[in-house]
Amino acid sequence: MNATTRNNLIRAYFNEDMDLLKKKGHDYAGEQDCLGNLKRFGPHGIVVRLSDKFSRLEQYAKAGALKVTSESVIDTLRDIRNYCFLMQIFVEGKDQEDSYTPLFQPNPTGAEGA
Repeated sequence: MNATTRNNLIRAYFNEDMDLLKKKGHDYAGEQDCLGNLKRFGPHGIVVRLSDKFSRLEQYAKAGALKVTSESVIDTLRDIRNYCFLMQIFVEGKDQEDSYTPLFQPNPTGAEGA
């Protein structure tokens, strides 16, 4: 595969991912605050969702198939990519344009149990 073909494929994947992100954003949070569902748990919630998706992908890699056929491996890959984009919004602090209080606050000192 040459670079142009690869780039065109990835661009097509990105466009499909964006369409999915918009649809799921509408279904999960609505248009007013499209990060509202994620803000409830903040980055920790995204990490949990990513962990679930990676576990599913790992099972697929081991078994070569999945029992739940209503979500394909491609769907799982799209979800992982989109969760990574959403996590970047939190990492860059761009989620702060609206005020909210997450259910779980990160521990700024890094100390456990504090």
